[in-house]
Amino acid sequence: MDISKYIVLDLDESGTHETILWLEKGENEYLGFLILNNKNEKTYAHLLYYRQFADLKTDGTFNFSSGVSNHGIGRLYFSGNTCTIDKIAYCESVDHQNISYFIENKSVSKETFDAYIAIHSQKPSVSWYDYTYGT
Repeated sequence: MDISKYIVLDLDESGTHETILWLEKGENEYLGFLILNNKNEKTYAHLLYYRQFADLKTDGTFNFSSGVSNHGIGRLYFSGNTCTIDKIAYCESVDHQNISYFIENKSVSKETFDAYIAIHSQKPSVSWYDYTYGT
């Protein structure tokens, strides 16, 4: 596993910045991300795969997906050695036919959800820095 890019950003709006490392394995640049956060003089590492943490925005929000009918926008929160995704807007399905849509945990129409996603997609994405190993 290699680190190809990185960024430092306050993901959880706590006033403390996290370091996000973009992980690759061979030709697969979509392996995932290692997120390092500091709490009480300890550094914790959290591994998120590429579908769990995509298109990171400058405000710390991102897209997540576990399938075509199960995806959304989230924000990470840290508590001790745990990391959770707060689902801001999401859709979910039990049988891929009956899909429910939510924004801030309130049920909304597909059209309202799609409009929210479209607005979110216009937010600026982070600019990753190339990571180079010392010589």
